[in-house]
Amino acid sequence: MNIMSIGENSSCSTEIDLKYFSREDLLRANGEVIKQLQARIKGKRFRVQEGDLIKIQYTKTLIYALKSANEILKDIQLEEYDKRLRFIEEVYASGQNLQSLQTRSPTDEQG
Repeated sequence: MNIMSIGENSSCSTEIDLKYFSREDLLRANGEVIKQLQARIKGKRFRVQEGDLIKIQYTKTLIYALKSANEILKDIQLEEYDKRLRFIEEVYASGQNLQSLQTRSPTDEQG
């Protein structure tokens, strides 16, 4: 996973593959943003530097992208849970036994 840095000379390119984007990745990226922001405002006196306004906009954009990725991931996981629940309900309703559960899984059914 490649999340942009908010450093002084950072470029604005990100490479995000949602297929392999996990909640842990999102938490890690959020943690990186928080650490960078804390490091910037840690001193006794905060002095505005050239480029701070641009960094703020990029930070806001990154946070929005992380929130969006989290929503997409949540939707994907909910769809998977729905498939699993439908499979369990189907097995229960048909009276199949545990052995049939072991030979057939919800991922076998596409739809």
